[in-house]
Amino acid sequence: MKVAIPMQQNDVRSQLAEAPEVMVLEIESDREVARQRVFLGTSRRMSDLLAWLREQSIDVVVCTRPSPFFAKSLSQNGIDVVWRPGKLADAELEAIIAELAVGVLPCCHDGDDDEADEDGSAWQYYLAAQTG
Repeated sequence: MKVAIPMQQNDVRSQLAEAPEVMVLEIESDREVARQRVFLGTSRRMSDLLAWLREQSIDVVVCTRPSPFFAKSLSQNGIDVVWRPGKLADAELEAIIAELAVGVLPCCHDGDDDEADEDGSAWQYYLAAQTG
């Protein structure tokens, strides 16, 4: 599994379009086997960013609260989204990575775990949170 985390310095960003770099993690057999920072090109068009994610075989994007357009675009391209509102502390980010390493797709939430979708889909939950 490959995970992409949009970053600006050491902060997780809400979407790739506002991140100058991406931390890419590779997870195999319940453990992280590679971690690297990749600087993105100058294009911030969603089509270019999605093409880059597909070229890298990214399975999951971890971010802070994504825009509906970003979340839907990822979902339509078969990429799962794991997000948490607000700034992610280093310990929270490492906990999410540890869950992904053992095959658990952490459920996204905005502080109310009762409303999370059973399948952990960030896009479906985002819609439920906005309309409910």
